[in-house]
Amino acid sequence: MAVLRRAVFPAAWLLVFLIIAAALVKLAFFSAAEPPPSSGFPAAEVLTPTVPVTRGTVANTVELTGTVAADEGVSIRSTAAGEVVYLFAEEGQEVSAGDPLFQVRTPAEVQPQPPADTEGEGEDSGVPVPAPEPVYEYFDITAPVSGTLASFPPLIGEGVSIGQSLGSVSPGTYHVAGTLTAAQQFRLLDRPSSAVITIAGGSAPFTCKDPQIGDPEPEAGGTPPASERTAMAGPMGGEGLPAAGDDGSAPAGELTCGIPAEVPSFAGLSASINLSAGVAENVMTVPTTAVQGSIAEGIVWVLGAEGAQEEREVELGLNDGSTVEILSGLTEGENVLEFVPGVDVPLQPGMQPAEMGGRG
Repeated sequence: MAVLRRAVFPAAWLLVFLIIAAALVKLAFFSAAEPPPSSGFPAAEVLTPTVPVTRGTVANTVELTGTVAADEGVSIRSTAAGEVVYLFAEEGQEVSAGDPLFQVRTPAEVQPQPPADTEGEGEDSGVPVPAPEPVYEYFDITAPVSGTLASFPPLIGEGVSIGQSLGSVSPGTYHVAGTLTAAQQFRLLDRPSSAVITIAGGSAPFTCKDPQIGDPEPEAGGTPPASERTAMAGPMGGEGLPAAGDDGSAPAGELTCGIPAEVPSFAGLSASINLSAGVAENVMTVPTTAVQGSIAEGIVWVLGAEGAQEEREVELGLNDGSTVEILSGLTEGENVLEFVPGVDVPLQPGMQPAEMGGRG
């Protein structure tokens, strides 16, 4: 028994420790799985997003945020040349269209001739002949519109000329003005005949029967507004691609609507402007991102058999900013590239960069 305690048991314990140590060394340095052989290609799969041509409804409604502003005063222009001799009104006074504002006198075209020499008068007799009094014509300059004399600078004795501006009449009316982006301008090529206006905190919405679209106010520093030629609701611009930094959101026009006199309003109030340029129901549609161009004609890329891409011309209808009506060139159910080749695709939540296909 003493031999077992002195020789056998220690040897057995030593053997156990050696086996454990060998196992740990194997696990640490020799148990890693061999990597699979490389194919030489990236493991990520590049997908080309496509969408089917479907039927739906396109409502071309444009909503703007506008501001209430006072209508500009109408200039008072002199219709006669001469000297101001009388003022009928003063600044701040309420006037009606046609009311006289000031009077101008001008020498008559025909002046009286001096009398013929009579006996005992004239140069030879040394008796002076009195000069005839000049004859004048008098003209009243009237108010062009009804309103308030916002400015009225003419002075008695002042000389004026035909067409000279001598103040203005504020009509006391208001309008709503809203800025149109380039993309919105193209969606309103068929100019709407009316707009629904809602003044914040004001009375019920009313309909403006004759909205006007003009050039936008110049930006500070004289920066010109975006050109309509480079503004598209879809990705096309210039030679088929948008200009650098041009996404169709630059100011390209200003829409104005007159406010009826019976609608209470004040300058500076905000207002919403709702324009409807038509509704198309049960028509073939695709996303605007799939079309190069947004007006009348465009180009889409159809995904054919075995992944082949076919460039195809299409006729376009209404556009609501995200979906466009296809009048001809596509068949319901065909698959088209969701994004125009060559145009940067916005990274959507959950989308990996490798999945952003659609680049030519």
